[in-house]
Amino acid sequence: MYKFISILYFVIFSLYVLFSRQPDYFDGELAPATIHFVKNRASQKLEAIANFSVG
Repeated sequence: MYKFISILYFVIFSLYVLFSRQPDYFDGELAPATIHFVKNRASQKLEAIANFSVG
């Protein structure tokens, strides 16, 4: 019984967290950035790196 209740609680709580949040598209701050693709030294894979410029 407790196992079922705990699983149900975690399922409902995770759905609440995922679907109750609203992103702040209009209140958030924007910063201009340039995206560069750089090779990772360890794995030699391309990674996207953002260079932010302020002002």
